[in-house]
Amino acid sequence: MSQSPEGMARKSAEERRALLAELLRRQSEKSTLSIAQERLWFLNQLEPESAANAVQGAFHLSGPLDVEALERALNEIVSRHETLRAVYVARKGKPVQVVLPGMRIALPVQEITGGLAAAVEEAAVVTMHHIVSDGWSLGVLVGELGVLYAAFRDGKPSPLAPLPLQYPDVAVSQRQRLSNAGEQLAYWRTRLGSGDGGAGAAPVLGLPTDRPRPPVQTYRGADCSIVLPGAPSSPTAPAPSSKP
Repeated sequence: MSQSPEGMARKSAEERRALLAELLRRQSEKSTLSIAQERLWFLNQLEPESAANAVQGAFHLSGPLDVEALERALNEIVSRHETLRAVYVARKGKPVQVVLPGMRIALPVQEITGGLAAAVEEAAVVTMHHIVSDGWSLGVLVGELGVLYAAFRDGKPSPLAPLPLQYPDVAVSQRQRLSNAGEQLAYWRTRLGSGDGGAGAAPVLGLPTDRPRPPVQTYRGADCSIVLPGAPSSPTAPAPSSKP
């Protein structure tokens, strides 16, 4: 919905007011968080100093590093993706995202000795909050960074096409699809049982716990390896299931 200065000048005052109202409406809609983002925002309010939701990625760059090209590539990615330019604030007790019109990031460079330095290699480390990134989108970032870095290092323009859709648009679409969630919830309550203890209520699944949970989560955990049996010897024997 972009308008050139010449196009705006040809519009009447009433048309300009209508256009401004439409732009403000769209901006208001795009301030909506997705369901996952709202959950992460809530968790951040509980533990604002926690790094549990930090998404990190590291990769190697072989050969001499062109710092200027790499920094330009990072800023091009920030310009391409609105979610990387968003800040999250509370309005009337509810979280909203505000997409900044522009943002520039600096690329800090730290020299290391031995290891990678001896092999003339560089390591790039990226850290983002989970509210703007996940494992899949981190792969998108690394892929775009490689393409843009190679282009800018060779003095070429960005070969990437503009994005037809931004993540804030996806959040708006998700909320619109869930606008009839009450009807869907009523359907499944009827289908599975009322769930409120009344007639036809679905049974409550009581999962045993190993010990009481502490009032404050420590994130200290462990792993447990389980060896599954091999392929069944009989064609009629059920295969091991991965479902809980």
